Amino acid sequence: MRWVPAGDRAAVAVWESGGADAEIGPAACAARIEAARLPWVVDVVPAYDTVTVVYDPVSVAGRAPGESGAPAVWPFVESALRRVLAGGEAGAAAKPRVVEVPVRYGGADGPDLEACAERSGLAPDAFVAAHASARYTVALIGFMPGFPYLSGLPERLAQPRLSAPRRRVPAGSVGIAGAQTGVYPFDSPGGWQIIGRTDLKLFDPHAAEPSLLRAGDIVRFVPIAGGGTPGTGSAHGAGFRKEGHRWGSSSDRPGC
Repeated sequence: MRWVPAGDRAAVAVWESGGADAEIGPAACAARIEAARLPWVVDVVPAYDTVTVVYDPVSVAGRAPGESGAPAVWPFVESALRRVLAGGEAGAAAKPRVVEVPVRYGGADGPDLEACAERSGLAPDAFVAAHASARYTVALIGFMPGFPYLSGLPERLAQPRLSAPRRRVPAGSVGIAGAQTGVYPFDSPGGWQIIGRTDLKLFDPHAAEPSLLRAGDIVRFVPIAGGGTPGTGSAHGAGFRKEGHRWGSSSDRPGC
């Protein structure tokens, strides 16, 4: 992983083509920097293989040592960020949250399920079982507020985008595009294959943490009755878990 400047007020950590480091990937990197609460950091934005740290150059200039009468802003920023990652803020990202998302698969809620199953050589119920049995990681939040790009889709379930995007995809729709899956937080246009829908609210602008999910979270989809395929019983409440304990409950790579 290397740091590169992005203009005069941002630093970008870049993981090379081999992928994120096994010990600290983008989500963990972002969590450590946020936990350090550096007074000059304005925002931290994790993505698939980068983390962008936005900083206040005036605040940094007041702290950076001078060179020929001018503060050495970039060397100060890079050095400080490297120290944070190497210096023991690991506890901030020790245990990812596990979020269960109840989904009605198929029928009107998942109009593309049967076609997706056919492309994968599976019966619809087998496709649902495979999608729901996987463990997904939130790689990033993007496209629109609260939209999670989830890695971990079984290779056999990968799907092409629609040849013509829909003008309206209902909020809560669970979709697949390429080797990723995700959930639409709001009604919007979209070109992903829609296989189900959840009633879970993924974004609340009035909440202390507006986005339900954040990079690094683990997501599990739970099939429930009400769609076009058999459910697993009565509807499940969704919630957060950490080390097996319930925290609380609730009643596209980029491209849509």
